[in-house]
Amino acid sequence: MRRTGAHFIAMIMATAAVFLTAGGASASSGDANLLAGVERVSTTNGVTLYSGVKTEAQAAGLCDYAFCAYSSNVGEVMAADDCGEGAYVPSSWRTGSAGGWWQNNLPTGLVSMYNNNWTNIYDTPDAYSADWTANWAPVRYWEIQCGNP
Repeated sequence: MRRTGAHFIAMIMATAAVFLTAGGASASSGDANLLAGVERVSTTNGVTLYSGVKTEAQAAGLCDYAFCAYSSNVGEVMAADDCGEGAYVPSSWRTGSAGGWWQNNLPTGLVSMYNNNWTNIYDTPDAYSADWTANWAPVRYWEIQCGNP
């Protein structure tokens, strides 16, 4: 009986492994096609920077975060999840048209944006909010605020 039980458990585990592997492969191949050419450049202070973003669908595919910012100037996305995380806005985002957008999906809190003098110039509305025509020119730094900024 003991030997039969061990075989049965092994058979269930092997079946589960095949099922999970097949499901994972199909899900990741779809993501890989959508995100072809997109590169995770770095993670600093909890903020992840992606480059090579060429389409809105790619940007949306990267924005399963609490806060997401996009620069149409350079095709980059910055994304973060937690209170206190923030990032310097690269100068390449702030020149020329300085176009892009941001999306706030924080469960609570907002994102404060600061200029070169570290003066707060903008606080996003509470979730769920977005500005699909954001201008990054005056923004030097942003930071997720939980509670009052």
